[in-house]
Amino acid sequence: MVDQDVDKYTLALLNGLAQRIYYDKKEITDAVLKEEICPNMSDAQFDSVVSKTSGLLKSIVSVDMDLNQLEAFLVSQTKRKDSDLTEEQSKIYIRFWKSHRQNLFTESMIA
Repeated sequence: MVDQDVDKYTLALLNGLAQRIYYDKKEITDAVLKEEICPNMSDAQFDSVVSKTSGLLKSIVSVDMDLNQLEAFLVSQTKRKDSDLTEEQSKIYIRFWKSHRQNLFTESMIA
């Protein structure tokens, strides 16, 4: 997949997972996300990406990371041997978090 595609699907996946997890939009299933975001990816690969992305998102939201904490957390994730997270994807997480932090943290407290 081209880097630009990875950037695009990372942001789309973060948005979709946030809607499902924190705004209780049950209609946003893995199948819907796969169809909309990256239909050519294998099911196994997509399941792995969803699992990793939702895990990172939940970790970030659960402690309401400030930007310094988030940057340190993402740097540590990119350096892990078993991580597929790239520096570009880390920037997307940061951009996403800047836009959604307050709402997601508030929603996580309600849920």
